[in-house]
Amino acid sequence: MVLGLLPAGEGNGLPVPAEATAGGRGPQQDGWASPLLSLEAWAAWRGFVQEARRKKAREEQAVQVYQLQLLREGVERLLRFAAGMKAFRQQLHAQQQVQVGLGCPHPPSPVGTGGTAPP
Repeated sequence: MVLGLLPAGEGNGLPVPAEATAGGRGPQQDGWASPLLSLEAWAAWRGFVQEARRKKAREEQAVQVYQLQLLREGVERLLRFAAGMKAFRQQLHAQQQVQVGLGCPHPPSPVGTGGTAPP
């Protein structure tokens, strides 16, 4: 049997440390404590990272939904404006056609110029 390959106190002549036998714990139990703590810390870190990724994905989704909503509202406003301008131009054109058909010698004066037409 080769010395140094066995843990202390198992017939190899090495003394057993006091902390290994304190409180009724043997060397095996102390040997497992550190890896278990490492596993718990690793699991906690992994959970933290996964939750951070989920949060980032939810925020990105919310930003996309908000941007899409803004885009839709902007397009809706543009379409309403374009429709209103088209209706205004059609009304103006119809008024001009009525005046031409009635033989009005003078077209109506634009709003804000005094409201009088030349004689």
